[in-house]
Amino acid sequence: MKVNIYRCKKNSEKYLAAPAGFDVAGLELADPDFDEVILHKTGIELDPSKPRVAIDQVDVKNQIDEKGYALIGAKVTMSEIVGD
Repeated sequence: MKVNIYRCKKNSEKYLAAPAGFDVAGLELADPDFDEVILHKTGIELDPSKPRVAIDQVDVKNQIDEKGYALIGAKVTMSEIVGD
């Protein structure tokens, strides 16, 4: 299944995934952070055999099967370790 991923404009740690071609403009979600979303990635192939950073692909697929879309919370933190 190919999905498009949208990022919340108000909160950069919240994302929405929907099948490619799905119009998210008509969604009325309880969380006001999702009132404005920005297209983040398009045509992402969900494949649980190939792990992705910050996304549980099985959960996303299950949410899409149940509701037609998936809500994702993700935060990626990187740090540099300096040796002796």
